Amino acid sequence: MALSSIFKFIIPIALIVLAFMVKFWLGIAAIVVIIAALFYMNRANYYAFQANIANQQGNQEQVLNLLRTATNIANCPPQHHLSYGYMLLRSGHDEQADDVFKQLLTKHLPKGLKMATEMNRALIMWKRGQLDEAIELMEHIYDVYKMTDVYGTLGYLYIERGDAETALSFNQEAYEFNAENGVIKDNLAVAYSMNDQDEQAAELLQSMLDEEPSFPEPYVHYGQLMLKQGNTAEAIQYFEQALERPVHYLSTVSHEEIRRELELAQMNDA
Repeated sequence: MALSSIFKFIIPIALIVLAFMVKFWLGIAAIVVIIAALFYMNRANYYAFQANIANQQGNQEQVLNLLRTATNIANCPPQHHLSYGYMLLRSGHDEQADDVFKQLLTKHLPKGLKMATEMNRALIMWKRGQLDEAIELMEHIYDVYKMTDVYGTLGYLYIERGDAETALSFNQEAYEFNAENGVIKDNLAVAYSMNDQDEQAAELLQSMLDEEPSFPEPYVHYGQLMLKQGNTAEAIQYFEQALERPVHYLSTVSHEEIRRELELAQMNDA
């Protein structure tokens, strides 16, 4: 424990003890004042905690409001700024999110936090159609900081670029790094399919679907495989399940795209 942290712990206790030595009611008052002061100094963390609860409840508007309040506090920790920027981006407010990330990058950040911020800027580039720039930035991040989210993001961007060989090689490496991550598994399945390895793709997607993932991509990709193999009725079933999953600004498929896939399958089944 740092010396400064020890003093922060000892000084309030000493003040409370001294207050009680003078008067009992003064000790109680000291406790109340110190608790209020501690809450005031750490209120950014409180708002961020409440935002996390709101996120679990699916109340995105409340999440943004709480994180906005937290980040307007002078001593707000940088990780809450990152969370705010990400939630803005996830909600489709990419301009505001980019401003948050740019401002955050002017500060002295731990390596992991800096790389996570840069990665979110790469996602903004991707959404703006700047695929090559996004890949270049992600490759730089990958060179200095390998983590699951980096593998998942860069693996998908290689798929978007249409480079089947690179996509497969990289996503196989990503799978070796973390074989449990849903994004990585879905990326690898798509990369298999891009390289006409449909059996491996179907096997991997089926293992994911057995766990009933909450995001639509595996259902869509498995439905596409079923349609490719002539299993139209089964494809329809998975497209319908995909429509039941929520999407957001960073999803790689939209409900509109899924509906088009479903309508095509239904036409083929007619």
